[in-house]
Amino acid sequence: MAERDTSNFDTNPDYGQLTFWERLSVKFLPLYLYGITVPKVILRRQVGIGPTHLPLSLDLRLDSMRTSTALLSSRQIRSFHGSGDAAAAKVLSVPRFAGVKQHLYQPVRRANMLGYWIMRNSLSEPTSPTESELVLYYLHGGAYCIYQPGHFLVFQLRLAEALLLRGVKVSIFALDYTLAPEAAFPAQLEQAARGYQYLVEELGIEPAKIAVMGDSAGANLSLSLLTHLASPHPSIIPNPTTRLAKPSLAILISPWVSLHAMRSSYTSNALVDFIPPAGLESFASSFRGTTPATDATLQKYTEFVHTSHDLSSVLPQRTHVLAGGAELFLPDITAFVEKARQAGAEIDLNVLERRMHDPPVTECVRGPGVQKYRVLPLKKEAGREMLPVTAGLAEDIAVCVKRRGMGMSRL
Repeated sequence: MAERDTSNFDTNPDYGQLTFWERLSVKFLPLYLYGITVPKVILRRQVGIGPTHLPLSLDLRLDSMRTSTALLSSRQIRSFHGSGDAAAAKVLSVPRFAGVKQHLYQPVRRANMLGYWIMRNSLSEPTSPTESELVLYYLHGGAYCIYQPGHFLVFQLRLAEALLLRGVKVSIFALDYTLAPEAAFPAQLEQAARGYQYLVEELGIEPAKIAVMGDSAGANLSLSLLTHLASPHPSIIPNPTTRLAKPSLAILISPWVSLHAMRSSYTSNALVDFIPPAGLESFASSFRGTTPATDATLQKYTEFVHTSHDLSSVLPQRTHVLAGGAELFLPDITAFVEKARQAGAEIDLNVLERRMHDPPVTECVRGPGVQKYRVLPLKKEAGREMLPVTAGLAEDIAVCVKRRGMGMSRL
């Protein structure tokens, strides 16, 4: 199904590009890490502070990631991995996908909306998403400031294959929203609303077949979209989703449910996760732009723990939340789930012990099974043991789909 291009709209055309001075400061980063981070971690471990149970190499890597994220700008962080299209091209050139790449990661451009059909019911013989049993509307993470859908392609394809293997006819549409600081709130919400409008109004996909899925900031954007569907944002005029029903399912992976990053609750896993509270505060400030953090409208669409949200009217019929037991956001995530349950929402929480932030995505970026998956022939099925966190998420989603109309069961 070739999508017509009706717009030249591009969300982040300069992704990964740096000025001379930005490149120069990045080159000095290793000197700082070797001179400051390494001695700091070794000294901390010698006095028994922090995760001394972790191997020294992992402790150093996590501290270096936190330090780099806190020191560098979002533009500089983007330069380490290049554009999403470049990342996707690398994935689609590997043995497993090279023969079917013409069917995958297909762009869709509309006025103020850019997205990609990651796959449509099959890797090799795509059909219309209207024939899908489930359409995953994926909103990617990255603190609203980094990454694009192509950076998450392995995760999306592995998830799709696992769902197909479990008898769920699935399509995945990923939104490529404009990042901050190039665009501030509510630009990302408006683009998410236009993506949903494209699925429901233009393609005619029933909302009952749609699941909005997001990880980290993408999960925050998913909740923002659900809030907008229940109570439209006053600045988004005309509203692309007027009279559109909510999707039937929400899948929230390590959701960033509160943008107030310097919380005392973030201390418990601060040294065993790779995301730093200081870096999060910088990202959140870029996302807010000139809007004060205390602005009531901003809080309505981005804060889902320490506010008066009626989550029963926001969340869809079923919500599934996945989190890591060692992640920074865990206290806020558990508080959000408890608040939703008290409001009467049907919501489940699956916490994976010893896993850091964004378990399935992290697994598909640097997990031990990534290379094996990439070189596996397409005709050979990827077993449950290959990228198991993502395969497990597919099992949870399949349960939700198969029990559609019966309420959310305990996964």
